[in-house]
Amino acid sequence: MKKSIFRECLRIAEDKLPSHPQYKHYPHYSFIIQKNKILASATNLSVEPPIFFGYHARINHGRPKVHAEYNAYNKCKGIIDPSNSFECLNIRLNKLGNPRLAAPCECCTRFLTSLGCSQCYFTTDIGWGKLIFEPKK
Repeated sequence: MKKSIFRECLRIAEDKLPSHPQYKHYPHYSFIIQKNKILASATNLSVEPPIFFGYHARINHGRPKVHAEYNAYNKCKGIIDPSNSFECLNIRLNKLGNPRLAAPCECCTRFLTSLGCSQCYFTTDIGWGKLIFEPKK
């Protein structure tokens, strides 16, 4: 992935931070990228995800919320080319705009892998991390 994509996604996240619907509670942004183009971006939301997705089993307090990866992929359904792999880029910022760990959870990792995501880049407290996924069969 081109460095300019990282910069563009980070700029978008920083610009949208004050209006993030989860500003006080771990604002995450996910971007779906294919062929070095941003196809969709989305945030985490406080709406409840489908029960079959697996978030409910992970939560022992309150109710789960839709994660940004799931939301972003849903936004690009009609745009993404299913015959080619795609990449996901996750960004989490604190209230000061500093990057924090945004690695995908186990449910999102399974979700992205099953749909053909080849890699996921994510912010950490000190830079960027990367997960490489096995190709779907």
